[in-house]
Amino acid sequence: MNEATTEQPCSPEMAEQYAALGRFVTVFEETVNLIRTATVGMLAASHRHEKLVNIAFHSSVMTAAPLFQVFRAVVGQIVTDEDYEFPATMGPDILSIMNQVASEFEVVQQARNNLLHGTWEVSWCGAHGSGLPVFIVTKLKPSRIGLSRAEVPSRPDELGDLADRCLSVQALIERVVQAVATKPTPVLGTLFAREDGAWVPHGVAQLTSFSDT
Repeated sequence: MNEATTEQPCSPEMAEQYAALGRFVTVFEETVNLIRTATVGMLAASHRHEKLVNIAFHSSVMTAAPLFQVFRAVVGQIVTDEDYEFPATMGPDILSIMNQVASEFEVVQQARNNLLHGTWEVSWCGAHGSGLPVFIVTKLKPSRIGLSRAEVPSRPDELGDLADRCLSVQALIERVVQAVATKPTPVLGTLFAREDGAWVPHGVAQLTSFSDT
């Protein structure tokens, strides 16, 4: 950090920066916990077995990416396997929704990894008296041509957008679980709607464990 950027501390801006980062990290981890909880609920035959399944899903190797991979595969198995008696007409739509969820989750997951494993420069103005809540995060990654710099947010409002995307992912996941775990299966239109070619949540979703059905 050069002398120009260490000219004076920007306390209000620093608080805004840390608050935005904290909110994003918190909402992302809430999303991960939702994925874990939903998967355990779908796999556990009873509350007794749920304790055993939780052992595996709270292992240190079950980070965000593998947790989502397992969740997606479990949902896919339920909606395509006749043994689970899921309405065949709804299966393709649920898979389409999961494709959208997967794309969004990949974006926020990569952003989270780059942010948390990057080198931060927070609490200093970029120019004297600017007061702009802009931070710098340096995250280098190796590639076939050497080192490259990962694209990361540089403003609190960008972190806010990422947090909001996490919340949208949560809402879709909650309704996917309601669709596959509730008996009788809810009508798709009570849970989802299509807007501008994208799936959006509709109605109020409540997580249902298979052990309760």
